[in-house]
Amino acid sequence: MAARRPARGYASLVRGIAAGGLAIAVLLAGLAATGDERGLPADWQGFESTTGRFRAMFPGVPVESSNSHRTLVGRLTGYRYEVDRGETFFMIETRDLPTMARFFLPKASLVEKAADGLLEHAAGAVLENTAGKRGAFESRAIRYRAPGEATSMRLALVVLVEKRLYLVIAGGPDTPAFVALAADFIGSFDYWQ
Repeated sequence: MAARRPARGYASLVRGIAAGGLAIAVLLAGLAATGDERGLPADWQGFESTTGRFRAMFPGVPVESSNSHRTLVGRLTGYRYEVDRGETFFMIETRDLPTMARFFLPKASLVEKAADGLLEHAAGAVLENTAGKRGAFESRAIRYRAPGEATSMRLALVVLVEKRLYLVIAGGPDTPAFVALAADFIGSFDYWQ
């Protein structure tokens, strides 16, 4: 891909993400449940991160990396878990937000700012960006296109669980089959506190 990229029982409901706003609404309605990987290919494997405190299905063993930088409200350390297959990628990134940020900003604002930052970093053209909840936690479901990628799209879930921000992203061709696969990948994501 030209530009790099920064649950249970609902996967079948989100297969229609490519259809537009109603599909994002269905995705958000299903965010309370986690872990359904029924639509994923048989060769996908479970991955669990004790550092990131999540589990998900990936099409191979994800490459792990980390980075850290200072912000106005404290140090921000992130961990990335990614399988890049050239035309497609599947990624989960975690960041523990600084205490000062969580103290001064409401959770919905933190999730919105994280989603805006993701789109700004990717210089993405927003196709859909809808707020919701995943269980009791604030979230955003986003569909966007990176510059120069007229025939591909990215589907992302941004969710804040206590102090940990999760970015769950899949990118690939803008086809119904890939959109269904991306939705199933996001549906396989589960976290614990």
